[in-house]
Amino acid sequence: MQLRKLQTAMLESIFHPSQGEVKPQHYISETAVFSAEQQLDIYRGSIISGISGALDNTYPVCRQLTGGDFFDAMAHEYIVNTPSLHPDLNIYGRTLAEFIDNFEPANELPYLSDIARLEWLLAEVFSAADERLGNLDELAYLSEQDLQKVIFQLPLASRLLQSDFPVEAIWSMHQGADINHDEEINLDQGGVKLIVWRDGLDMKVEILDEHQWSFLVHIQQQHNFSSICESMINDFPGVDMGHELARVIQAGWVSFFRSA
Repeated sequence: MQLRKLQTAMLESIFHPSQGEVKPQHYISETAVFSAEQQLDIYRGSIISGISGALDNTYPVCRQLTGGDFFDAMAHEYIVNTPSLHPDLNIYGRTLAEFIDNFEPANELPYLSDIARLEWLLAEVFSAADERLGNLDELAYLSEQDLQKVIFQLPLASRLLQSDFPVEAIWSMHQGADINHDEEINLDQGGVKLIVWRDGLDMKVEILDEHQWSFLVHIQQQHNFSSICESMINDFPGVDMGHELARVIQAGWVSFFRSA
């Protein structure tokens, strides 16, 4: 059997055993103890268990919200429909939130997919590269004309997230050992705009007000400071752009700048 055909047959047998056209006994030798199918079952269980464990590590709050049995079943459906395409399991599960959006049994938890998005961003930020010291002190020496041309950069270890649900509150109440399962959160209190970032070794999730969110989205979109000022003054008449710039810099949400 050609190597590519063998690999394809094993992949189908692991993730879609009922659909495989090539039977295990065609490429697995039976032993005195185990049949070809039994050997494949052992290997299949090991593969699925390893990938499922990676999802457990990345999405602990999702698991708490759904319960272990539900999460395991959902994870299995995700795994068999979304095989890993990379040898590093740390980056597996990027699309779980989109899967949850279309996973009908999860409809009773409409905020679950956004919790998954938040947990994925936390994993990304945790693994993001360290950043060299920025050049923000040099802003003080720029002329007003040069400042208008500046393009700011968000920290490498940061991400933005908007949700229609209070996901920060839901996520926060599931941190630490003492989780109060009787605590209730009013979903009608509205959504949030968040920044997920790493401050040294500390992982942080913070709620942004409308000014901060707008400013950081413009930065993420690589707009220069002149364009940011124009847009924000149009959206928030009377806004003090010097004050807003100082706020995001002091918070640690801008790491670097360059001139357009």
